[in-house]
Amino acid sequence: DSVLWNVDYENDEIYKIEVFSKDIFSKWDERQMSLHFIKEFRNYGPGTVKTLDIYLPIPGIRDNQSLLGSVQFDPEPGEIIQDSWGQKIAHFRFKDLKGYSVVKPGWKVKAKIYAAEYFIYPDKIGSLEDIPKEIRRKYTQDGDKYLIHDPYIKNLAQKIAGKEKNPYWIARRIYDFLGNHLTYNLKPLGGWNPAPTVLKRGTASCSEYSYSMIALCRTLGVPIRYVGAVSRRGDDASFDDVYHRWTEVYLPPYGWIPFDANKGDTDLPGRKVLGIGNIAARYIITTENGGGDKYLWFGYNYGFRWTSEGKCRIHEESYGMWSPLGEKKYNKPVK
Repeated sequence: DSVLWNVDYENDEIYKIEVFSKDIFSKWDERQMSLHFIKEFRNYGPGTVKTLDIYLPIPGIRDNQSLLGSVQFDPEPGEIIQDSWGQKIAHFRFKDLKGYSVVKPGWKVKAKIYAAEYFIYPDKIGSLEDIPKEIRRKYTQDGDKYLIHDPYIKNLAQKIAGKEKNPYWIARRIYDFLGNHLTYNLKPLGGWNPAPTVLKRGTASCSEYSYSMIALCRTLGVPIRYVGAVSRRGDDASFDDVYHRWTEVYLPPYGWIPFDANKGDTDLPGRKVLGIGNIAARYIITTENGGGDKYLWFGYNYGFRWTSEGKCRIHEESYGMWSPLGEKKYNKPVK
């Protein structure tokens, strides 16, 4: 009952596979990478930016990433703070930025990143009452982007879940609904609109998929949060200014499990489920958050606020630059 025999036709071997292993997690496709993240802020004047506070969440060790050293900052932050969700954040403060001033605080880190997969069994998942009370309290709160008490959200959530009580199947039904009813679209519509607006409109960015997933789960009492990451785009040496975020649902006794509803937007059933319990080897996750804190608000990777004296024309942007570590790779013809 607890093993599966697998025949490897290519290698003429038979494998005995443990089905209900205590190890629910596996990782592969290791890549050693360097990531340089920069938050750029420019004041073109004519007024003066009196104060500028920039908040950069600090990446840590997770199942899909291990750091090869400490995170290096340039310049050094004024302080390291912690938000209400336990996220460590580097705080940079600048004063009296006159016209044509520019600041570029950032961080660098070397890390191993992996593809990660979680093996979960719905019939072994506990009830909502089995989830620690503090997690239930924190991660079922409302927020400006969720509006879980909106009648539209409440009615839709109940319609999707029906009489289901298993936390996995509640989250799975919501995940499937979003995949069938939302289409990815960042522009011209989309961005960071609240869940009711997104669900009525029918298009969503990755952030709006996350807001919608969170709103519907929290309405039904299922703890859920979001994570945000800088993404490797194609080649190992690449540039990212789009980023990605997805949600994690707390499933007892497993803990936080990825649910990337954006990946449910596909026609093939086998591909629809790839957003559940899977993380590709292309991310360094910077942010674990429930949303609405005073530093990142409902964002990820960075937050900022500023005050001015006189009119100021501001330009701000952020980006991550990836570089591979280790031996250089060359594609040369075979002689």
